[in-house]
Amino acid sequence: MAGQSRVLRAGVRTSAAIACVAGFALGFSPDTQARVTQMSLGAPTFPYGNATFGNVGQYEQLDGFAKGEIDPKDPRNAVIQDIELAPRNARGMVEYSTQVSILRPVNMSRGNRTMLFEIVNRGNKLDPGFYNVGATATNPGDGFLENQGFTLVWAGWQADLSPSPSLVTMSAPILRQSNGSPITGPVRSEFVLNRLPEPTATNIFLPSAVNCRSRVQWPLGWGRSAMCWGAAEAFRSPCL
Repeated sequence: MAGQSRVLRAGVRTSAAIACVAGFALGFSPDTQARVTQMSLGAPTFPYGNATFGNVGQYEQLDGFAKGEIDPKDPRNAVIQDIELAPRNARGMVEYSTQVSILRPVNMSRGNRTMLFEIVNRGNKLDPGFYNVGATATNPGDGFLENQGFTLVWAGWQADLSPSPSLVTMSAPILRQSNGSPITGPVRSEFVLNRLPEPTATNIFLPSAVNCRSRVQWPLGWGRSAMCWGAAEAFRSPCL
């Protein structure tokens, strides 16, 4: 079984490397603009201590913030719910900020010049643990990615997460109606349980929502078959 797991993981690694190179090339095509206006990174830290990885050497981590803006009039941004109600800066753009985390070789000339960019899962980093066998936050495991010289980058996308040093989050503007009133309304969600609930009670929102500043509301008169997922007051209807 362990051997099969290794084979499957190797297949994932190969596919990921190919996808990574393709994504890197497409991500910097002439028709694409990142719209990042400012980036600030702190002093490097060394999550793996003095460990070295083959010819690549030691790794360092840079953490900080990136600020950006998007054009609410661009048709490609129309998929963002209620973006027309978002506050705009002097250039008519909608601003946002996100935490950024970069894990890279100390000597970049020894890297493979390839970035593996991960959109975090509810603020959690899954890499390098998805590729490195036995990896944790402070242990690179077998060092698969690091031995090849990959640069790992994480950025946030979810604006309703609870602040935590372990999470990569973002900040987006709070929207209001044109008259200044809050945006409210029902939100429909579907849940698929992989096992039958316990006879007493089952919290189906954990662990998927444990990082969110949210609450579950069960309005009177809705019966046992309906529930409402409401955003916390301070994070009502984030734009992005």
